[in-house]
Amino acid sequence: RPSSGSLGALSLAATTLSAAGTVAQMAFGGLAFGTRAIAHIVLGRCKEPTYFLRWFFNDDLLEIRPKDGFEQAQLEVDYGGRTYELCASKVDSEGRTFWGGSNDVVRLFYVRKEPHGESLQARLERVAGFGRLYDACKAVSRLELLVSSAPPDQQFEMKVEDFELITEPQPSKDSGGCGFIPEAMITKLFGKGIKGKRITDIQVRVVSPGLGILKGVLSKKHGISKIQLTPSMRKVGPSLSNDASNAQWVWMLVTRDFPSANSLQIGKWIKGGAPSKSFRQSKLSPMLQSLMKTLGVPTDVLSAYTKQELRKEAWIVA
Repeated sequence: RPSSGSLGALSLAATTLSAAGTVAQMAFGGLAFGTRAIAHIVLGRCKEPTYFLRWFFNDDLLEIRPKDGFEQAQLEVDYGGRTYELCASKVDSEGRTFWGGSNDVVRLFYVRKEPHGESLQARLERVAGFGRLYDACKAVSRLELLVSSAPPDQQFEMKVEDFELITEPQPSKDSGGCGFIPEAMITKLFGKGIKGKRITDIQVRVVSPGLGILKGVLSKKHGISKIQLTPSMRKVGPSLSNDASNAQWVWMLVTRDFPSANSLQIGKWIKGGAPSKSFRQSKLSPMLQSLMKTLGVPTDVLSAYTKQELRKEAWIVA
């Protein structure tokens, strides 16, 4: 089990390994912050995509994006007369560089220390059962779920009574391991307009002391009244604190909804119509190309396919 105050250190160490050779090459520049160069500092209430740590810690949250990656990252920083402790870290991609490569950026998330209050680890363990995570890499990956982001209007405050746990549907024709959401709940969250009527699935992050931390896809289903969560969706169990585990709040973030805008455009084309003139299909990822080669697709066929202006592709969700 990670010792008190060690979750931030684990996050820094493990993410440094995954980022080696990419973020370390970023050039120095930006603002001066002590002896370091930084890209910029983001305070908790800045108008950017939201995520759980921002919602939960609010003004106690400080995000730093250093230009030098992890090279001079510290477990504690002083800013504005306050001391902040590293809570989580993440490597994100912010578009492309001028030569076409991925523009990776390191994001460090700090939480203000309470001089005479609970430790950061104690505060996190009131959110979910982090004390049961004995593997450092797993603890880091679970902390990253708390910084999964989406626009503020995709964030919802709900109650435990809106959810229920069900047995794993897989293997069955009903589900590939996803959860379910009532049609009425989709209408409540997204309205009665075109989007609310069209949505069939949503990708979510769910955080609650009483439920734990869950991620996955919720598929629209008739005949149910609550959001149904499966065991495979749960990544961290409920809080081990008796007081916290009885809390009724649930924070849910919708990171993607389906059918996506890209899917709708391709759907038009497959049906014989024409996608909008502004539509640009993303390149076929190297991972999918490797998979297709492994499955026996000839190299010349794959090369010709990837060069098509539009590729007729369908991806199964939920």
